[in-house]
Amino acid sequence: MLSKIKDIYDRVSEVNSYYLNNRELAVMDARVKAFGMRVRYFRKLLGISQDDLAEKAGMHRTYIGAIERGERNVSLLNILRLADALEIKVKELFNVDID
Repeated sequence: MLSKIKDIYDRVSEVNSYYLNNRELAVMDARVKAFGMRVRYFRKLLGISQDDLAEKAGMHRTYIGAIERGERNVSLLNILRLADALEIKVKELFNVDID
């Protein structure tokens, strides 16, 4: 009997962990997408292409596209490079409101 209870407890724990992890991933995914939208916004504001931004930032053009689509979790060094290439302060990539 105790063995069955432990099995059920383990399964419930696995399910709870699964949903908690997926919810956290969904929140992170939304933040990564929002970051990518800001990169695209400022790139278009400058009137440059993804290729141009990639060249200015020292990145590959496909990486820029993946960032803008929210498919990449960007490192701090690359965030700094993007801000420099976009001619903005880093904090502007994280501001909630874009004028």
